[in-house]
Amino acid sequence: MSEYIIEFEQVYKKFSGAYRYSVENVSLNIERGSFTTIVGSSGSGKTTLLKMINRIYDPTAGQIFFEGKNVNDLRVEDYRKKIGYVIQQIGLFPHMTVMQNIAAVPKSLKWDKRRIRERVDYLLEMVHLRPDLYRDRYPAQLSGGQQQRVGIARAMAAEPSVMLMDEPFGALDIITRKILQDEIKDIQKGLGKTILFVTHDIHEAFKLGQRVIIMDDGRVKQYDTPSNILFHPANDYVARIVSSESLLEKLQVLQASSIMEPLDGPVPNGVRVRGDEPLSAVLCKFMEGGIPLVLVTDESGKVGGRILWKDFNRISMLNGW
Repeated sequence: MSEYIIEFEQVYKKFSGAYRYSVENVSLNIERGSFTTIVGSSGSGKTTLLKMINRIYDPTAGQIFFEGKNVNDLRVEDYRKKIGYVIQQIGLFPHMTVMQNIAAVPKSLKWDKRRIRERVDYLLEMVHLRPDLYRDRYPAQLSGGQQQRVGIARAMAAEPSVMLMDEPFGALDIITRKILQDEIKDIQKGLGKTILFVTHDIHEAFKLGQRVIIMDDGRVKQYDTPSNILFHPANDYVARIVSSESLLEKLQVLQASSIMEPLDGPVPNGVRVRGDEPLSAVLCKFMEGGIPLVLVTDESGKVGGRILWKDFNRISMLNGW
């Protein structure tokens, strides 16, 4: 089985009557089980790129592969059942209960009632909505954040291989948005789903994405890890974007694991941080203790690497911090 679940090969898209391509000469691979964010201004091509994956749009030229198969060779109805899709407008059916909304695709797949009920309750628990309180409510009885949670649950109902999310939190208030960002990261980590997430917010893109696609005028300007984009922008366009991020914002969006170095030999004594903690937490450890290094652990507490103060400080100076 290929490590790549989605592959773009020299993909172009031009809409009828348009004077330029909306997506131009895109070649990239999406790793199975990864969280990839796509960021760019309005008209950059990010949503068009996403919609070509589940064949809402077909490429003008080039090829897209899903699990090694050309998507044009797949039956659209069957293929789309393997793709979960969440949009900013949510799109819940207003005349259907929460349970009926989430059960729509499993029901079309002829799952039995018990399996559907168990799946609905499992997903509601996963998105932090008590099944006994929310199962029989209608969308109009939910807040915007609750509706978006149901939208995420519905997209995951049939256990899709890939989740496509098009600015799903864009219409939410900043507090609800932050909560849902944290929750979708935990869901992705727990289930190992492949997620492609479109946003216009560079901070959100760096916070969520293990890898980030930066787009402008239909072209991919850089496709890399958040740390490489911030520390090693590929061109002037990317450099201008990341230079707009303040020191505090950069330290908050990058995780400790993104700059740690693997350990050689025995584990030394030292202050520890988890790999998913932001670099701002690492800076606090350095400043509080006047220490030469910080050890980075996984969720179980096992040390996976280290961050040296001299390297942390050197990176900061190179980036004008």
